[in-house]
Amino acid sequence: MNKALGLTEKELMEVREKKLKKIREKGIEPYPSESNKQFSASFLKENEKELIDSKKNVTTAGRILAQRGHGKLSFIDIADQSGKIQIVFKADILKDDFDLLDLLDIGDFIEVMGCVFKTNAGEISIEAHGVKILAKSLKPLPDIFPYQIHIFQHAG
Repeated sequence: MNKALGLTEKELMEVREKKLKKIREKGIEPYPSESNKQFSASFLKENEKELIDSKKNVTTAGRILAQRGHGKLSFIDIADQSGKIQIVFKADILKDDFDLLDLLDIGDFIEVMGCVFKTNAGEISIEAHGVKILAKSLKPLPDIFPYQIHIFQHAG
């Protein structure tokens, strides 16, 4: 049972299956055969200054580890084999695609296009100009997931 939500794994899977159905109803393929990922999370962080100065659009992809929403602003942490990076989604930039965020869950794989920037808190992030679902996860992640362990071991 997911204690935070008070739901069983079966109930969580049913919610995710409903989201999958809504994604397909929108005409979105939730399991596309390819990704246009250009850069890893670590590359984006290691080359932050150059990427911020150039305002170059980048494309990355990873598994959703965390989601936080604040009205017309949403934050998602994704992780790939090299580490994690924060994605910032703004309703006024994403327009209709902003509603797609409600159909995403921790464990899903997404591709994000946008510009690298540094938040007021100093975190290297991507301001998303586009988002694409690469794989909808129907089962919730276990309480301790390998990406989380990897990130905790390399934190601070």
